[in-house]
Amino acid sequence: MELLRRVILVAGLFAFLWCALMPLEALVRVEAVDFAALKRREPSWSGDGDVAPDVYVANTTRDRTSRGDPATWERVARAAEAVARGRPPDAPFDERVGRERGREALFLGADDGTVRGLAPPLGAGRTFAYVRVEGGVRDAWLQATWLGPADARDVTPARLLRPLRGFSLVFLGAALACYVFLPRWKPAATTAYYHRVRAVVLPDVLGVVLTGMFLALPMFVIPANSPSGGLFDGDWIALTLVAWGMAGFGLALFCAAAWYATLRYEVHDDALRRVTLWRDRTIPLASIEAVTPVTRRAPRKLVGLGLLVGLWRPAALGQALLLAGRADAGVEIALRGGERLRVLLTALENAGPFARALERATRRPPGAGA
Repeated sequence: MELLRRVILVAGLFAFLWCALMPLEALVRVEAVDFAALKRREPSWSGDGDVAPDVYVANTTRDRTSRGDPATWERVARAAEAVARGRPPDAPFDERVGRERGREALFLGADDGTVRGLAPPLGAGRTFAYVRVEGGVRDAWLQATWLGPADARDVTPARLLRPLRGFSLVFLGAALACYVFLPRWKPAATTAYYHRVRAVVLPDVLGVVLTGMFLALPMFVIPANSPSGGLFDGDWIALTLVAWGMAGFGLALFCAAAWYATLRYEVHDDALRRVTLWRDRTIPLASIEAVTPVTRRAPRKLVGLGLLVGLWRPAALGQALLLAGRADAGVEIALRGGERLRVLLTALENAGPFARALERATRRPPGAGA
């Protein structure tokens, strides 16, 4: 159950970040074109202002024209003209109008059927086209511009580029609800267990921070700089693999939290029952030969990693030095047959019955349990 709790939390965290940060592949900006106004703004020396209107249109749109389904694009044209006049367009285009910098245009997804129906199509290799809409009293012209994620990052509202952002908090809230409300075991009066906040919740919080930071890094950087926005496209795959690999530090904290959330020692009359994440084990008191106090220090590799990070980020150097000098108290239980079992006493709650059981085991009369 403890592993399932954290698997759901990590899955919900990833879904939250993906929905909140990852954009569509591209947007297509659609605007109405007023060739008469463009013609009037032509400089006198260019000569384009003196040609007939139909000739000016032909010259401007030459080799840059795409066509789509007439009925579909007629609706798009009506919506674009309404936006150009400052009026709200009809549904469903009222949800596709930009604000602030994009308030004079419609924004369609590049995978929208309306855009996919254009011929020749728009894409990274052909980013601009005039679309002729034939129908009604007169023909209408639209201009369509293909915007990659880096070009469209300032488009507002953000849901136009990130339509799943509204669901992000739903995924995160569901994951947190599962983390909090999935059933937990309840300790008995004679059970020694590790403090829920110090040994379980705090590592989980650190795991969320570390995992979320490294998972989000490529989602922040790549769409803002890559033309395609894909996390595994081109040379950007290296950043994704390195960042997500470093998210493993957070996953290690989740595993440690799951271990200490499950680890407990149940005291019985003549035995100890050790419950771990993987198995239960009964240890007869008669098999305990000696109990020795020990101290546990942080692994050298972990300290070395902290010092290495401190060279890159000095703020982490102090934490690495504190980790290097920290020692946690524990006991080493020597069992018959040469096996040794270490028990960490830091953050161990309700340790009284456990300590008394060890004391009874080591004060047996000579020859008892042999």
